Amino acid sequence: MEVSEQSGGYIFGSTISIYTTVHEHYETAKSDAVKMLNIVHVHLNDSSEDVTIDVAYMDKGTKVDDFKVFGKDATGRVLRYKILVKDMKIFHVLYNTGDSFEDVPFHEISVSRKQKVVVTSPQLGTCMGMIT
Repeated sequence: MEVSEQSGGYIFGSTISIYTTVHEHYETAKSDAVKMLNIVHVHLNDSSEDVTIDVAYMDKGTKVDDFKVFGKDATGRVLRYKILVKDMKIFHVLYNTGDSFEDVPFHEISVSRKQKVVVTSPQLGTCMGMIT
């Protein structure tokens, strides 16, 4: 696996695991307009000190290319990852290298709100701080 100096730290070739659940108040909603997908955990391999992630919902008729614009987060840091949601599922993940936009392989793990999940990966990192 390769780390690009320009990339900001994504370990190219690694797969992102994204844990999702349907928001409890919306599980029984009859209209898709009121349903909401929660991303409860993202496990990725990135060597950066800061990892910035954005999530966007794709409307009908939109394409992945429509989302290849990356701004900054609320603290002014450049956004590096963009998770695209379509039809209540993770549809695509993009990575902003600074020079280009790369497709990132991902695996979505859907969990119910009452389900317990044990993550046993030996590669789990330590969160050193979180901006609140």
